[in-house]
Amino acid sequence: MPEATGFEALVWVIPTVAFVIAVVGLGFAFRRWRDEAAAVLDPTDADRELVADALLADEVDRESRDDAAGTTT
Repeated sequence: MPEATGFEALVWVIPTVAFVIAVVGLGFAFRRWRDEAAAVLDPTDADRELVADALLADEVDRESRDDAAGTTT
């Protein structure tokens, strides 16, 4: 077992410091990835407009099919 003083103390310190730096780095990376994923998943106004147009077109299509079949909703 290496001594905990002098140059041999680096055997204890370097791996510990590297581990702490790695854990902190992973924490920052996971946080950045989470924030980027949240930004991608948030719908834009253009997305909302596209969905509204599609729903309106679907409603018009249903009404025209119902009128052609002679039924009302």
